[in-house]
Amino acid sequence: MVHRFAWVLLLLVGCGGSQPSAASPTTDANGLATVTSSEGDRLPAGWVASEMLPSELGAHDLPVDREVTARVLTWRVKEDERPLYVESAIVWATVRAHGNTHWLLLHVYRHPREQGVANVWRLSMVADSDVSPAGHYEHAPTNADVSVFMGASGWRDGNTGFRVLGEGVCEHAWTLSTGTPPPLGK
Repeated sequence: MVHRFAWVLLLLVGCGGSQPSAASPTTDANGLATVTSSEGDRLPAGWVASEMLPSELGAHDLPVDREVTARVLTWRVKEDERPLYVESAIVWATVRAHGNTHWLLLHVYRHPREQGVANVWRLSMVADSDVSPAGHYEHAPTNADVSVFMGASGWRDGNTGFRVLGEGVCEHAWTLSTGTPPPLGK
């Protein structure tokens, strides 16, 4: 009897392709703990890019037998007066399966201080708006593609009523992904 196994390989921890540094997290004035990767990209403590791929993605986006490289390009942590605490990010994913490669840009979020499904990374969908939280590409997205996606996904207008506790651009991960440094003002 022949058994066929499907292997799944998820690559990348942290911002840009390497393990977060072994140094202790630093905590800023807002109480946000961050770590710095060996490449110098700062990311909230405990974040692992490969774990940020949301379950809403289907088999077309993430086939069973695949290799996925995920990177955080930019991130934000914010809170409103309720207080609703939100962690969000733009994640780049390169998906290789069955000899084909495609790319995804994802606007993801979670509520880490809540219990259950609220603490799981999800696509940032808004029921009554035209935001598009997932971009699908047959080529590696360029800075222009990332910029258009950030507008279409609602990344740029998502702070009304919220106080930003921390945010960052992972310059090394961005440059590794797009081939060029992030534009100023990202």
